[in-house]
Amino acid sequence: MERSKAIKNPIAGLVALMIIASALTFSAVAANGAEEKSAELLAAETLNGIGLFDSFGNGPEDPDFALGRTVTRLEGIAMLVQLMGAQGEALSGDYSSPFEDLPDWGAPYAGYAYEMGWVKGVSNTHFDPDSTMTPTQYLTLLLHALGYRESVDFTWYAAWELTDVLGITGGEFGAASNTLIRGDIAYVSLLALNAQMKDSGQTLLGRLIEVGVFEKLAEAGLVIDEAIIQALASGGLEAIPDDEYLEIMDAFEESFNELLSEIFNVMWEFMWESDYAYSEDDLDEWRRFYYETVGEAEGAIDLLEGIADRVPGKYQQAHSNYIMTAQWVFDVLTTFNDVAETAAQGDEEVLIEAMNVFLNGMLQANETWLMAKTSLASIVYQESIS
Repeated sequence: MERSKAIKNPIAGLVALMIIASALTFSAVAANGAEEKSAELLAAETLNGIGLFDSFGNGPEDPDFALGRTVTRLEGIAMLVQLMGAQGEALSGDYSSPFEDLPDWGAPYAGYAYEMGWVKGVSNTHFDPDSTMTPTQYLTLLLHALGYRESVDFTWYAAWELTDVLGITGGEFGAASNTLIRGDIAYVSLLALNAQMKDSGQTLLGRLIEVGVFEKLAEAGLVIDEAIIQALASGGLEAIPDDEYLEIMDAFEESFNELLSEIFNVMWEFMWESDYAYSEDDLDEWRRFYYETVGEAEGAIDLLEGIADRVPGKYQQAHSNYIMTAQWVFDVLTTFNDVAETAAQGDEEVLIEAMNVFLNGMLQANETWLMAKTSLASIVYQESIS
């Protein structure tokens, strides 16, 4: 299936924009001049850069991963196993299947997929490895790997209905789609990395990161491009436009600056000028302040984390520091409040210890706050003079 060379899917587009700093580029120079890479080739290079897609028969005479070649059922299984980061495990493990018509090279892949519950044969003893794999067959494999089940979550002969919903496909496959090429597999496999696994808020990529797949691939000798992983992990959703993000953060900085100032002023009064350790009135005043302020800190965390996976790549470090600041504020307020009852009973040592923890925590919060503001301002300034 030939697609437009303009990559319109948000995830694929994100890769095109965010991987520029890595080994990939969006433009390729061909013999007849400069031309844009296809979505399929960009997807294959991206997956290859993190160890999830290799040649599978591609030779020196065909350096573009043979993306125009049709896929057999067994090749499709092998590509899925590799996408799941399980190629090494499949080849070194003792996985088996009941199928009697598998070649030696493909038996481990089929055995692994069979034991994982991803694949069935055409009969109890035959797999039909050399027949052409159809789009709905590969989409069914992807859905199985994501935890979805036939007759429960989708129908195998129309698997594209669910993959369209999950963002793995976008309407390019249907009842009349009978041909599947390697480029199609590369493209939909890339999009599957940011698809939600069943009954989980986790994406497939998040799962692979969590179980240490990329560390294992690196230990096996593959060169894993961390920049690609980070770009994909931060771009499950289309990034917020720069001007919109800066507007959000400008309003956030103003309100959070006020919150920090209020905390310092109130805590100075409570800790040094009030009879906090002995006065129930002072304690009640603190409690009123605490519940209001810790709620604002928690709201700040929710706001920042709620847009974290849509932050433009260049602002991600600054954004992480903003989140860290809000978390520090929340933690030191909570820690100080936890000793309120003990301190109110006249235990001055506990109160002094709590004060020290609070002051150290707020100093740390102030440091990350300045780092975040400086980092963001520096990027904006550099772009304004470039």
